[in-house]
Amino acid sequence: MKKNYQIIGSLLLLAFVLFACNMEVNKTETTSVINVTDAMQQKTITALTDKYPDANQLLIEKGVKQVANLWRELDGSEQDFETFCVENYEANEDQKAVLFDRLERNFEILSGYLLKMELLLKEPLDMQLTPDEPEEIDYMFGTYDPSSHLTEDFYANKIAFITALNFPNFTLAEKSEMADKWSRREWAYARMGDIYTSRVPAEVIQKSSKVQTLGGAYISSYNIYMGHLWDKEGETHFAEDLRLITHWGLRDELKSNYNIENGQVQQEMIFSVMNRIIDQSIPEMVINSDECEWNPFDNKVYKDGEEIAFTPEPDKRYEVLLENFHVTKAFDEYNPNMPTYIQRRFEGG
Repeated sequence: MKKNYQIIGSLLLLAFVLFACNMEVNKTETTSVINVTDAMQQKTITALTDKYPDANQLLIEKGVKQVANLWRELDGSEQDFETFCVENYEANEDQKAVLFDRLERNFEILSGYLLKMELLLKEPLDMQLTPDEPEEIDYMFGTYDPSSHLTEDFYANKIAFITALNFPNFTLAEKSEMADKWSRREWAYARMGDIYTSRVPAEVIQKSSKVQTLGGAYISSYNIYMGHLWDKEGETHFAEDLRLITHWGLRDELKSNYNIENGQVQQEMIFSVMNRIIDQSIPEMVINSDECEWNPFDNKVYKDGEEIAFTPEPDKRYEVLLENFHVTKAFDEYNPNMPTYIQRRFEGG
């Protein structure tokens, strides 16, 4: 029996990957104008209010408007929108609780296993599994986001709309106002409403995953061998085998050197290293390498005690930063309620 489950699981995974790799997202369709007028939204709200006179009016309005905000031409006509809302709104509290429990269970399954897949695919980039550097195929798998098409799939099969209709989104201000009034269950409903507030195309999600993963790989291979740093007198002040990643490795080492003997000298050396990284004058040959000694104050490199010429690192750092900025900004147009990254982080998160 266990073997059969493994076979079935493997086939499902293979089918999912093949589907995701071959699915093409039509950006024009995904971003086409919302075709639900204010009049139709009000008509739908009135129809639901008449059908469920004892239901919470605010939740009906929020649910209908959130679905309207996400509805596109490829999802159906205005009449299809009204029909969908009237047929899929759950006013009975017991049945709504059942719906929530089903959604919660299945979203947890999907999120958990998709995250596990993502982490496993990134292992060759994030961990030193072998003495060798990651291969090109490792980067291809590592930059792939297995969940990139999931959101669009759930708009296509209407699961996203059912969720948004019955568990609408509340703003941060509204949540703060209701903080001491909501029950645990009502808070759970509100958090469910945070899932579908935007409709980002799979191609944008996939591009973001690629850029961020490659940026992470760049940082993870950006280490400084501290035992090979020299001061102006050619002396070192760190353990021979100390290797620090930028930026948090250098940052934490600097913080740990307060109030210790020789601490200020080490801090000044770290500060010089940071400056060289920031202005991109750091010698490329000292990044993730212990083959040479480096004086970051005067920016001189030595091999076997003799000064040697070097080439500074190209402007890779700022290329990575700029690419991350562009892919992050690409999400703005698909988040009409929170059109900036800062809003999404502080209000949405």
